[in-house]
Amino acid sequence: MAETHTEWPGFMTRKEVSQYLREIWGFRLQPATLAKWFSKGSDGPLAYKAGRAVIYPRELLDIWAERRLGKPKRSPLSSGERFSCPGCRQPVTMVTCNRPGTPFTSRYRKNG
Repeated sequence: MAETHTEWPGFMTRKEVSQYLREIWGFRLQPATLAKWFSKGSDGPLAYKAGRAVIYPRELLDIWAERRLGKPKRSPLSSGERFSCPGCRQPVTMVTCNRPGTPFTSRYRKNG
């Protein structure tokens, strides 16, 4: 779970949630997206309706954001898996394909 950030209130409006998710978790969500999700009852973080206002508890935002991120993964290229260069079809890994005339010379490296 994300580190506790005491400068953020325990309950937030959609505008505050949008800022919080961007600054703390790196998600870019507009308040209108949060409103749409809440009205449809799908995809978004859980919230409470307090009269006409909708408020989001920070604790539930963190849980939602962490689940949305999913499990950490390694890049397939960093795990040593082999692929074919789309340009020359030679086996490659990591960063560049050194074969001249390949359109992907900056993205792949030929297996030795």
